[in-house]
Amino acid sequence: RHNDPQSYVNLLTDARGRAHPWVMFRPEPAGDALDLRARTAGLHTGAGPVPDPERERTLRLVRALREVFGPEVDESAAYPRLLRGMGALDLMHRADPALNRDGARRFTLDLYEQILARHRSAGHAPGPVPPVTADDHRRLLTDAAARLDAGRPGPLGDWLALPHLARLLAGLPASPQREHLARQILGLDATAPVGESELSRLVWASFKVALVTSRVDRGAFTAAVLHLPAPDPTRFGEAVTVARQAAAVGRDPRRIHEL
Repeated sequence: RHNDPQSYVNLLTDARGRAHPWVMFRPEPAGDALDLRARTAGLHTGAGPVPDPERERTLRLVRALREVFGPEVDESAAYPRLLRGMGALDLMHRADPALNRDGARRFTLDLYEQILARHRSAGHAPGPVPPVTADDHRRLLTDAAARLDAGRPGPLGDWLALPHLARLLAGLPASPQREHLARQILGLDATAPVGESELSRLVWASFKVALVTSRVDRGAFTAAVLHLPAPDPTRFGEAVTVARQAAAVGRDPRRIHEL
């Protein structure tokens, strides 16, 4: 409050009364500091000013690292290497025609998580995969940075293939109703514009739901999502739409009872 010597703390919860941990936000780099990061990440190699699109991409990588390792990662000794690894993954994604498509043009945390899962699966025996650790992130980014340093920033699929995502992206441009579908899933007005941001939300909501529906009983899934008294596989498509809508606003489709 203005001119009030006391401090007040408000703690907000979600609709189910669940509180969330404190989050620290630090100033984001700009100007020369951001340009230096762009060069460290390998997104800009020239001597002149870094173009605005590359600055924007670099800022996304900076934010991703803070999300993964915490807001103070910028001050760590390993930061340049971690940033270079993030930059390498961005470059590999951009070089991959199967992944650099409408709905996945930007390097997002959703994409990073799929890359991480693929990288981890290569190092684990078949069976349950243990929870993700900071070391898992470091190994991925260190390996990616090494590939960039070795002059191998080729298509991501040449190293870590994501076939399920590639198939989903391949089907998106083929759909003449994709704008209509995006508006339906995202709850947009019929005349609302649909650009890359909207298609990205559609893609990732659809992908997360597909991961769940690929291994569930359709009738049971439909009953859980639509709150039916008994399984009804004939309404599976309707249930998938509802699940996508829930995923698009942040619900976890793996928690079927919350959809």
